[in-house]
Amino acid sequence: MVRNVMCFLLLAGCLLVAGCGYQLVNRPESPSPLAGKTVSIPLFANRIYRPQVEAVLTRQMVEEFSRRSGGLVVSEEHAELVVEGAVTGYATSQVAYFATDTAALMRLTLIAEATLRERKSQRVLWKGSLSHFQDYPAVADLALQQNAQDEALRETCRRLAEKFYQQMNSAF
Repeated sequence: MVRNVMCFLLLAGCLLVAGCGYQLVNRPESPSPLAGKTVSIPLFANRIYRPQVEAVLTRQMVEEFSRRSGGLVVSEEHAELVVEGAVTGYATSQVAYFATDTAALMRLTLIAEATLRERKSQRVLWKGSLSHFQDYPAVADLALQQNAQDEALRETCRRLAEKFYQQMNSAF
């Protein structure tokens, strides 16, 4: 009897885990509408006063589209789709303090806009603006503070690239 109950519970547990709703990305049964399309991602414009932010975001966009579409990021003359964009906002602020009233945690916020269009027809398929923030530790050493801010920028750009891909993918 105990053996039958244990088998039943084991079977029920397996069914719960198997039916949890998680799926693999880009399975053959449900391909991404962007999958298989060649995409060009020229350098984003920089409309802020912080240098190199556009380069970091563009690199993350290329990596995200390459990873999700199977590496089909090409030059514009060979692309079916073009993703153009601009960095439009950048801010850092203090969001947490120690008891001594010194900053403990900083927040980097980045805003960017992007457009997905067909290269030949110039038809806009998706256009939008997204933002993301990332917290990072505040430290007294300026070099360490800059390193933490640079890492927060990379993570923010990576998350923005994910959001842009998801939004563009859902437009189809």
